[in-house]
Amino acid sequence: MNVEDIRVAILRIEGTNCEDESFQAFKTLGTAPEYVHLKQLTVSGIRDARKLSDYQIVMFPGGFSAGDYVRAGAILAARIKSKLESDLKEYI
Repeated sequence: MNVEDIRVAILRIEGTNCEDESFQAFKTLGTAPEYVHLKQLTVSGIRDARKLSDYQIVMFPGGFSAGDYVRAGAILAARIKSKLESDLKEYI
């Protein structure tokens, strides 16, 4: 596989940050980064749905995931776990 064939999912959700810098870093490396909203991975039947298996790399950006609230990271982790746990295990 060539580096330009490596697809990178940069996960987006309200409140994340550094996804633009991450996109540029992966693009500079020569990969094919793509912004992917969590809903694209978790809601079936939407036009722009995605699967984890579409990507070789999944990047979880930092920031105040799910808003600037207490335990925001725990909230995001719970959302991901409830919707993607089996897909993540298979992906890994």
